[in-house]
Amino acid sequence: MSSTAPAIDDEGVVLSLTRVPVEYVDRYWGDASRLLERAVGQSGGRYNIESIYLEIVRGDSHLWVIFEGEDNVVCAFTTQFIHYPLKANLSVVFLGSDDSLGNFSGKWVELMPELMEWAKLHGCGAIEIVGRRGWLRVFRDLGFKESYTTIEGEV
Repeated sequence: MSSTAPAIDDEGVVLSLTRVPVEYVDRYWGDASRLLERAVGQSGGRYNIESIYLEIVRGDSHLWVIFEGEDNVVCAFTTQFIHYPLKANLSVVFLGSDDSLGNFSGKWVELMPELMEWAKLHGCGAIEIVGRRGWLRVFRDLGFKESYTTIEGEV
């Protein structure tokens, strides 16, 4: 598995971002699924943890983990390529982190340039994050802006 260059936060914690190749998904799925459960629960019944797993092993989604140190998985998230008529984006779909990290969103910002570079290498024009509005505040300094808000009502 290949990791990106590690980031060291203000407390000296070494964090590294890794896209998990399909052949290693089962090795990390226990930790990843535990972290992703809450986010998947907010999908409005669109997904469950098993459907996320199937998308990953089929290659329709990517599993990413952030390690603290050598092997402590503290965050997991999934991405998908979204192909629009005129461009492709990398979409961050589900994200879950270990609550013991406190303000994890600040730590994730340090690793976002690595994800942005990976997306660019794979022909994406942007990264889109589907989720709560608070992510705009987190990533604004990296050039992210709110393009629209999606709301829905059940019928």
